[in-house]
Amino acid sequence: TAKVQSLLLYRATHPDTLAITDTILNFAIPPLAPGRRDTLVFSLTENSIYAYVGAMLSTDGRLTNNRGFAWITGTLFPGMIISEFLPDPQSPLQTEWVELRNISGGSVNLANWRFGDELNLRLISSTTFNIAVGGRIILAQDSAAFRQFYTSFSGLLLQSSQWSSLNNAGDVIRLVDQHGFTVDRYQYLTAYGGNYTWSRDESEQPDGDWAKSATSGGTPGAANTIWTQPTAGRTSVTISPQVFSPDGDGFEDETMISLTSVQASGYTLKIYDRTGREVKTFLDGQTDLLATYRWDGRTDSGERLPIGIYICYFEAEGVESVKETVVIAR
Repeated sequence: TAKVQSLLLYRATHPDTLAITDTILNFAIPPLAPGRRDTLVFSLTENSIYAYVGAMLSTDGRLTNNRGFAWITGTLFPGMIISEFLPDPQSPLQTEWVELRNISGGSVNLANWRFGDELNLRLISSTTFNIAVGGRIILAQDSAAFRQFYTSFSGLLLQSSQWSSLNNAGDVIRLVDQHGFTVDRYQYLTAYGGNYTWSRDESEQPDGDWAKSATSGGTPGAANTIWTQPTAGRTSVTISPQVFSPDGDGFEDETMISLTSVQASGYTLKIYDRTGREVKTFLDGQTDLLATYRWDGRTDSGERLPIGIYICYFEAEGVESVKETVVIAR
């Protein structure tokens, strides 16, 4: 019997396991004595979501055990993430739901994918169900109840034939693909109540921050808006653009006020004119805050303010405060 002299790694055409479409590595290995088992450890970078990879030893007279095949994940994995979920529906909402989002560069087929909690996984679809680039889909415990509450929803909605109920006191929610890989997993400690959802920030990263939705009912089928999480750093305000012109021409009609803050018992965000008169209130002692607020240059009553310099004041109550100028131009 000839001794093994090489190992070939290659991309295979699934399910035609005999087709070598692209050689990845071909390297020499030490001769293997009869009955001996050796392990080879190597690193492989695949610039895709998945690849079907074959490994073939050089001929030793027993062709049946010279090949092996496996799906591997690449640098673009995962293609889908869990984006938002509601574990504790309260009247008049009568259904739990989960939103998935496609963050890959192509369409994702959810056939034979599963989702559920730590103990149970349920099939999403047994047939082809494609999610377009950037698309979202809502998986609902009861699709009719979902539509009854979210009357303006017009996105993709799918009711699973089985549902693993999410615990209000905390649970694990996970998504598993057709190859058995855990695509996404998140452990939450409690439900928020009031039909507020667990929502992920809108970054393209699978490990994006989770927080309470900014509005009751969340944002199924649309971009998430979440309360920002306090940090251990300093409180800051960033205004962009710092000079804006709310004249209705479609260019810089609004400015974005972005916040970071330390933990505090409450938060205040207000706009003052140069005389110290309060003209706009976003927050006044609230316990939650958004990461970003939009300002259109109007007062709380909707009146357009004149051109000039204004003061943006943000306070983490009892801890720290900061001021920044913002200019209304024409």
